[in-house]
Amino acid sequence: MASSRHELLSPSLKTKAKRELREQPEHIDAHVESFRRWITSLPHITFPCEHHLLIPFLRYAKYNHAKAQQRLDNFCTIRASKELGAPRWFDFPPLTDPLLDDYLKSGVVLNLGRTTEDLSVILIRLGNWNMDVVNPSSLRCFSYMDVDRFLLDPASQIAGFIFFFDLTGVGKKHFVLRSNQKEVRLESKVWRDAYPIRVRHVIYFNEPKIMDIIFKLVEIWMSSKVRERVSETFSRWWFSAVAIFRGLNFDVALYYFGRDVSKAVLLKVHCIVSPFVEALCHN
Repeated sequence: MASSRHELLSPSLKTKAKRELREQPEHIDAHVESFRRWITSLPHITFPCEHHLLIPFLRYAKYNHAKAQQRLDNFCTIRASKELGAPRWFDFPPLTDPLLDDYLKSGVVLNLGRTTEDLSVILIRLGNWNMDVVNPSSLRCFSYMDVDRFLLDPASQIAGFIFFFDLTGVGKKHFVLRSNQKEVRLESKVWRDAYPIRVRHVIYFNEPKIMDIIFKLVEIWMSSKVRERVSETFSRWWFSAVAIFRGLNFDVALYYFGRDVSKAVLLKVHCIVSPFVEALCHN
């Protein structure tokens, strides 16, 4: 029987999933059950086995179970192992934390909606970060809370993401999270080897000169596929990327010019990620 979650997808997304991810609706539940049995057989991993938490890994791996298993193992290692990962980055605060409120209102990370190709567009405005209010460690933690909720969206699992970095007003002080090469290497591993998130485009707008240096450091640990997708759109000209954003609802442009995000809406979405937050992943 096909997954009910899959049946909620639009016809175009079902076609894309079949063409790009080798997804067959009638086989989804069998894949998930097989993946679930593998997880429960392992003594070193404890992970919630709900359908919606496992399907991102299978879709990312195009239903290659060996690849999905490796990514899940890495995902758990990063979050639980002090020696090989960074559990502190994922020590998420309660949703009542006032700092989280400040982060949401700042609009550092915004979901702008979807393009005509169903790509989810995520806007990151590092210049909106008030370092006097939200410290670097909290910013990183809150950002990963956002990523966790992004990866649970079925349409985005299939079509992928555009990450658009507006670096207006960004200076050296904003790159404090990139000053430690060990952490840069580890964070690159989070994206390259752990998160089951399809990055289709990475675009930098109005980047400062220091960005060239930062990019060269980070590039070392990027996968070749992601490196190409960053390089092909790494430009100082907004117009070179206009076609990629075709189809976005015009109203979301208001967010780009500083309208506060509705805390109520974001917190509602954050709640669905609680199984990730509460999972005890040991590796």
